Amino acid sequence: MSAIIVVSVFAAGCATQTTQTTPAAPPPTATATPVPLDAEAVLGLAADWALNLSTATFALDHWKGSTTLFPGVEMTRASGAIDIPDKYRLVIEAQSTTPKAYFEVTVVSVGGEVRMTDFFTGRWRTVPQSVLPVDFSRLGVTLSEIVAGVVAPELGEMETVAGVETRRIRGSIQSQKLAGLVPGSVEGFDVGMDLWVEIPEGVVHQVLISGQVLSTDIPGSQRLLTLGDFGEPITINLPE
Repeated sequence: MSAIIVVSVFAAGCATQTTQTTPAAPPPTATATPVPLDAEAVLGLAADWALNLSTATFALDHWKGSTTLFPGVEMTRASGAIDIPDKYRLVIEAQSTTPKAYFEVTVVSVGGEVRMTDFFTGRWRTVPQSVLPVDFSRLGVTLSEIVAGVVAPELGEMETVAGVETRRIRGSIQSQKLAGLVPGSVEGFDVGMDLWVEIPEGVVHQVLISGQVLSTDIPGSQRLLTLGDFGEPITINLPE
């Protein structure tokens, strides 16, 4: 009988030693709910990015219409590079109607001093910024102000611009709020604005301005501002 008791006790002891307790499952981790894209938020990112712009290349092309430089001569394109805060280089392309001729004017600005080649002689001369048909001297601030002036923005589709995936934002702006980029912009016109913004960086790759901005514009005018080469080294010096 005692042997049976010993065996029973030994078996019970073994069972106690080999029994394992299953660890409790960890509490569930809360999963963040993705924040839906919002047009206003995207424009906020773009405005902040523009204020931190350092260097860039740009081109302002007329898809429809042109900018009148003086009677009989129309600007069709302006392109160049900027080194913020006080350097930019600009090439203005224009054409006359009678006789038919093409012009190219180069502008260089350093530290607020602006020099431009003469339309006819090609010689450099110092001019005030106010004589130019476009103003890229404060491009970062100007672009931020334009973005902030867009009303009723709507999210558009994803589109690839220069190999980069961007989100298109559609809205409108009052014509006078474009005066920082296009001096002489008149009041009272509702202008369409399309912006192509890289998310989440807020990089603005393109801006399409649709509508009359200057009193000499045709009603269906379209200007496309394209930006690139952000942060790349740029050397800009005044001509000798």
